[in-house]
Amino acid sequence: MGKGIYMENLIEWLNQAYRYENYGDLARAKYCFERLRGWESELQEEDLVRVGKFFYQQGEQEASYRCFYTALQKGATLETSGQLLMQLVEKRVGSLEDLQWLLTIPEIKKKFDMRIRIARVFKERGEAMKGYLQVTDLLVEVEKKVKFEKFLMPSYIQCLLLIIEMEFGFHRIAQARYQLRRLIYLKREWLIHEQEIGYWSIMLDEIAAFVKREDWDSIYSRLTGDVGWIAHFYHLLVHGRLNRSAINELSRIHFEDPYLEKKRGTFLSLLLKAAGDSNWSTLIEEQIKVLPNDLLTALLYGERLRERQDSQMERFWTEELKKHPDRKEVIQCFWQSKATETKDPRILESVKMIFIGGGEKIGGTSISVSIGDHHILLDAGMHIHGNHPIPDYSPLHVEGLGFDDFDALLISHAHLDHIGAVPYVYRQNPQLPIYTSRATKRLMKVMLQDTKDWHSLDLIQDTILSIQEVKMGEEWTIPSKDKEWKVRFIPSGHILGAASIHLELDGVRILFTGDYSMEDQMTVQGMKLPPGLEVDILITESTYGYHPSNRVLSREQTAEQIVSCLQQTLERKGTMLFPAFSIGRSQEIIALLQEIYQHERYLPFPLYLDGRVAEVCRVYEQCYREEGKELSLIGKGIQSAKELYTRKKNGDFTFSHFMDRYIIPEGNAVIASSGMLLARSASADYAEYLLADPRNTIAFSGYLDPASPAAQLLDSTRERGTGRVQLNDNSYDSHAQVESFRFSAHAKRDDIVQLILQLRPQAVFLMHGEHTKAYESVESLVEGKTIYPTVIDLAQAAGEDLTVIPAFNGKIYRLGRGEKA
Repeated sequence: MGKGIYMENLIEWLNQAYRYENYGDLARAKYCFERLRGWESELQEEDLVRVGKFFYQQGEQEASYRCFYTALQKGATLETSGQLLMQLVEKRVGSLEDLQWLLTIPEIKKKFDMRIRIARVFKERGEAMKGYLQVTDLLVEVEKKVKFEKFLMPSYIQCLLLIIEMEFGFHRIAQARYQLRRLIYLKREWLIHEQEIGYWSIMLDEIAAFVKREDWDSIYSRLTGDVGWIAHFYHLLVHGRLNRSAINELSRIHFEDPYLEKKRGTFLSLLLKAAGDSNWSTLIEEQIKVLPNDLLTALLYGERLRERQDSQMERFWTEELKKHPDRKEVIQCFWQSKATETKDPRILESVKMIFIGGGEKIGGTSISVSIGDHHILLDAGMHIHGNHPIPDYSPLHVEGLGFDDFDALLISHAHLDHIGAVPYVYRQNPQLPIYTSRATKRLMKVMLQDTKDWHSLDLIQDTILSIQEVKMGEEWTIPSKDKEWKVRFIPSGHILGAASIHLELDGVRILFTGDYSMEDQMTVQGMKLPPGLEVDILITESTYGYHPSNRVLSREQTAEQIVSCLQQTLERKGTMLFPAFSIGRSQEIIALLQEIYQHERYLPFPLYLDGRVAEVCRVYEQCYREEGKELSLIGKGIQSAKELYTRKKNGDFTFSHFMDRYIIPEGNAVIASSGMLLARSASADYAEYLLADPRNTIAFSGYLDPASPAAQLLDSTRERGTGRVQLNDNSYDSHAQVESFRFSAHAKRDDIVQLILQLRPQAVFLMHGEHTKAYESVESLVEGKTIYPTVIDLAQAAGEDLTVIPAFNGKIYRLGRGEKA
């Protein structure tokens, strides 16, 4: 039978089905509709929607789903078929591939509630990470809009509730609590879903904060069941109104929720302890076996260990700190559990610190350290943005110090915000000894070429020649009048050659972390301090110590996301541009791609390196060879773009020729510095060509200064779907996909806190961070630090015997005068 004849029959069956349906003869209508099965692709979208609704009403889920899905493929709106389709999806009808396609429909961009439901379906059907990525992306969008469009508040709350549930499932309790606190402290006019918020407040031990709200009575009236009972019990507890009858009732009651029923023993132990009943200790020793990751259980069990003066206290709180680094009670317990000798605060009376740069801002790191009349300089970086790259060294003169007074300049690592002013310092005193690791010296030779607008090439060369190399891990000395500094460089895990610097003079021991990471990377191991390291003063970076992230991924999960994004870009014949720091991020991305495609002889796509990336890669290879290790970052499909074109405007084969012949025609990838699309950088040049084409992707992988073109592009893309950015003095609209992956080599907030607590200094300086920029939560009753405690807040929780000082540029700190935060 020809298609035309069959189409006539289809139309006839369709018309008959409609007539029978209109007459209420559903059996005959169903018979006619059944004849249409398998021919959905031949029907019009409006017919598909009607047929789908009929099958839906008849309980024919698969047939209904196929009609709605095909209608959407043909251009039907989500308004006509999306809601019923979602109901079927939530009943586990259809494939996850169909669901992924649904997210590509432009109309769904504004359907926030539907996107939340899709994320939940991914979670419930075994693709929790896919759902997590969807809902955390959505939260970024909603959070920006809800500040001005309050009708989106229900979507904002639903996003957070789903994320809390997922973080709890991933065992990321601290992150779940942060998201929960955004809901606990919402202003009353926006607070909905009180039952679910109450449930998670109990699960995550934030219920005490919830019941302390002034408007608690109106909230409590909306709570039911287990949640209502436990909330009432906590309300009595915090107001000191518990009695024996509450204990008896808790002993008899049974909670329907399995986790809360497990936790009932902990609640009972808490009540017994409050009532002075010694049976609490026996009960909590059983509970810690049942709920080893529960905060309240841990706090009570820790009390039991303290009563027994148990030798396991320090080990116990060390493990609990890893689980609950966001809770001040745990920090206090850890600090008190660690048996150490009392340190004499008088040894710090001769110490003076001057933060020339790198205090409350990231950039221009340079610190003057003085112990009595002995002075040393740590780092000499430049400000990456603005018209004044060299830090202001005038505070030295205020203290009567000149560059001739310093015993040495010690350099932690080779990023420009730590080395860009080294030639300037050298010019002030060419006799000043400069020390750094071998790898850092070689990288400086490459990186300082980018400072020729401020330093002559001769000055740069003379500076490099003057630098003395030191071996990692070995202690050595620097003469200082009649004394000497003891110095040790310790690998910091940030980039190749990066070091934390340990100093000692006159019994004062100082550790300057530089930039550091506790996590192992593909090209550098994470920081591992030598056992028994003594520190009186800690100077630590705090880049990620103040502002939360809506998404937390392991390094492996981030790598998977990068590779997935790259593969999608290549499939649509696009180019993926990685604007990246020349040192560190670039080599990590190369090593990641090599590992993913390790069974291939060559990368299955061209990968071009530009800016300083290729030169830095060769330094990495050289340093690895000298240590007897293998590392190959160039070759087998990875090529330096600079070897293919000339930057000369009148050259035979210019950058424009290179883009037209190598980049534009086919799918490939480019790694180019700078990581922030700074003016006249290689990455900015590529972006100018690539932004207009939606097949392309711009993928950031590290810290972005809020004032940088990269942050401008990312923020505008997230806000409007299309980006706008100023590059090389020109303004561009972007239709490319723009992504940001947290592939950083800086310590996280919790890592910084744990380092402070581990070393137990008398004083800690927090620098290289943005501690003046407060986090603000949407429509909150409280300050941002209550919702997301900063590294300052958490460090201060240790106790009065730890002095916590947020560093500010240009300020002079005398520890003998009792400097405080």
